[in-house]
Amino acid sequence: MMEEFDFEFESDFGSDFDEKLERSAFENTYKILTGVVTLNKLLDRDSMQNGSIDQHNTTATLINPRKKGLDVDMIDNMITYYTESEEYEKCAKLVKLKSNNK
Repeated sequence: MMEEFDFEFESDFGSDFDEKLERSAFENTYKILTGVVTLNKLLDRDSMQNGSIDQHNTTATLINPRKKGLDVDMIDNMITYYTESEEYEKCAKLVKLKSNNK
């Protein structure tokens, strides 16, 4: 008999962890989309840390790096996120990015 799995992620780290992970995903995706950093460089940077290999960090993003093309719905969600945090310069860059890819 096959075991059933619950794939819903629930951290035991609390809401502070969730907020940091969410913020990291938005920031990493923003940097990739605006050309500040490539996904490969981001992964390399996040994996570099003192200590043993078992302390390797994962890198949160909102994009699937294998998917081609721009996800307009994701860009809209990012604009909403940055509007709520009053980061209007990021919103402007995302709006420009979105309009350049129509």
